[in-house]
Amino acid sequence: MGASWKYIDKENCIGRKYIDKSIFKYGVHIPVEYRNGFTKNLEAEEIELGKAEKIKLVFDDYIAQVEIRNINSKSRSETIQIRYDSNKEFIGYLKKKFEHTYGLIETKMNDIDTDEYIEFFKGNEKNSFYIKYCTHKSTDALEGISDKFIDAIKTTSMSKSYKIPTLLTFYNSGDMKLKVDYKDIAKMFQNYYSEKHHREDLNNKEEIENWGLNQYLSKAKETGMKYLPQEYFYDDKINKQFCIIESLQKYINNETFINKYKKAIDFLEIKYFKLGSKDQFILWLGKNTKLSKSSIEKYSAAISKISEIYFNDKQYLYSIESIENLNEEIEKLTYSEEFKEKDIKGNRMYSNALKKLSEFRNSNVNIAYNEVNNNVTEIRELDKTDKELLINIQNYIKSQGYNYTYEQISNLYLSLKTKPFVILAGISGTGKSKIVRLLAEALGATTQNKQFNMISVRPDWNDSTELIGYKNLQDKFIEGHLTKIIKQAQQNKNKPYFVCLDEMNLARVEYYLSDYLSIIESRKKIGQEIITDNVIEETENIYLPENLYLIGTVNMDDSTFTFSRKVLDRANTIEFSDVDLENLFMDDVEEVTEVIDIDNNFLKTNYLKTSDIENEYRDYAKEVNTKIIQINEILKKSQKQFAYRVRDEILFYMLENEKADLLDKDLAFDYQIMQKILPAISGSESSVGQVLIDLFNYICEKEVISSIDIEEAEGYISKETIRYKNSAEKILYMLRGYDNDGYVSYWY
Repeated sequence: MGASWKYIDKENCIGRKYIDKSIFKYGVHIPVEYRNGFTKNLEAEEIELGKAEKIKLVFDDYIAQVEIRNINSKSRSETIQIRYDSNKEFIGYLKKKFEHTYGLIETKMNDIDTDEYIEFFKGNEKNSFYIKYCTHKSTDALEGISDKFIDAIKTTSMSKSYKIPTLLTFYNSGDMKLKVDYKDIAKMFQNYYSEKHHREDLNNKEEIENWGLNQYLSKAKETGMKYLPQEYFYDDKINKQFCIIESLQKYINNETFINKYKKAIDFLEIKYFKLGSKDQFILWLGKNTKLSKSSIEKYSAAISKISEIYFNDKQYLYSIESIENLNEEIEKLTYSEEFKEKDIKGNRMYSNALKKLSEFRNSNVNIAYNEVNNNVTEIRELDKTDKELLINIQNYIKSQGYNYTYEQISNLYLSLKTKPFVILAGISGTGKSKIVRLLAEALGATTQNKQFNMISVRPDWNDSTELIGYKNLQDKFIEGHLTKIIKQAQQNKNKPYFVCLDEMNLARVEYYLSDYLSIIESRKKIGQEIITDNVIEETENIYLPENLYLIGTVNMDDSTFTFSRKVLDRANTIEFSDVDLENLFMDDVEEVTEVIDIDNNFLKTNYLKTSDIENEYRDYAKEVNTKIIQINEILKKSQKQFAYRVRDEILFYMLENEKADLLDKDLAFDYQIMQKILPAISGSESSVGQVLIDLFNYICEKEVISSIDIEEAEGYISKETIRYKNSAEKILYMLRGYDNDGYVSYWY
């Protein structure tokens, strides 16, 4: 898109604003040169810092009640905006009115070329503005084909990077082809993976160095060639060619189309390898300037230094979403006498760096800014896999004097990634609260930056007022603990926020957490963002954000309440009961003080429904589902069976593990039996005992016991190799309870 605003020579016209993402999200940012046009038409003629005036926007078929605000921003100066964040009706009207531009934004395009706009005119009354607008009119019937093709590339899912070299084969250094030979694909794969940082996601990254072209081609056929959108790509096996559909022939020599195709591939690479805005700036400097490597490093460091000095945030200038807002901040800085003085002392490094940053953000090369993920700031290091990051977390925790196994940490990570609600259960003193705090700290979330919050549950909680809030006698809403944290997390969506509900079963969880348990089930994707229904009925913009993770700790003893099926079905329940009292002095470990600065993608849920599962993982999902069905058939004998929610969350856990290659598959499924199935089995009926017997035999893969024979079961476990050993031992524990007390419980 070109300019965001444009001066229009019409009577009483303040200016023309082209439709962009912000209009469908929160409102309109008003540049300095257009502010007087708005404020002169207000009764007050100016707005105090942090204050707002109510105004009317009058369309030919709609009148919107909105606000014009003077935002108290980080930049020390005034920021004037028209805001209507919570006016869903008006936002819906705009989406329908400008559906062409909204459709482009929804397909995750960044360089949007739209002819839709609104023009602001002073009204006859103060605080009213009349709107004229232009909506899109298509001029080319084939336009949709080329646009949809580019969109299909940009939105294609990738669990590995193989689609990128497949797509690059058609590009061929600026000239495009509709058909490419198999050997060209193999050569592109060989060239692409000759760069080590491209291999980091591959399971066979070491042996790939010795591959020949035939092995590369075989890998291409299994991956990129197989799973690119079949409505646009096909495999001509007779002529040994991979092809784009003929209907795109019209565009194959069109420079605009070629550029969009290459930018779509660049976008996939930036998105997949998680290059943050700072990384993109460094790459752009390398490709588009003659600066040396050391100078590039100095320029990028200068931007961070300026951000830290003037905004107390090293990433601030990198993270500004709007190009318009960034240029405004740069202009303010360069006119500052304090900045000029520092710049001269620094041999004008600061001003030169800002100039390059502005050029970068205004260039077409910056194809993925704010598109890979909203408000991108700092992304985790490219050379670390999820497994390496988890090992780093384990080492950090060890350096703080606590010993949790890699398997325990991986299990907690996978549980949170599957669903941001996890329960840690066991006897008192096993370190349940501590692992939550240490995990958060290892990821840069602390009480100091308010990304980690401990909430101690009280026995007298019998509703949601302490967590969510309540209305006082003056009808004013008083925010609860969780609501305050939710609002903070919404303002910093790129970073994970952790809430530890300590001793959450001192009160009945179903009473005080019922609102949360219901709302978390309303999760849905709007674009790439996961949101929920409103937490508070009276508001329209407080929802559970995708970067909020709630972990409850529970001590299972006589002084606490047990869980209902409603709670257990909604969480992975991880047991922490094993302690090693002999380990009096831990082995010396190297002190680790550096935490991992990651974005929320590390923990963010990938799947909300089974249709989200990528094609290449559906066979594996079916394989896991077969085992789930077999277990559920056993549970039906005592009416303990589960439904879609539990099935889906087991599948998602197993898929996340498969993609990241963290745990042995059998161990991962063992954890899921322990955490999603066994906790819900309780009761004194004879059918419950039989269910445990059948489950034990299923896990042992043979009929070991036909009745509750504890001695026989113990002997088998001690002698034989069992695929799901943790579950077998837990079932034996539950059988003992049933045999001794006539009652089955996961906990005692």
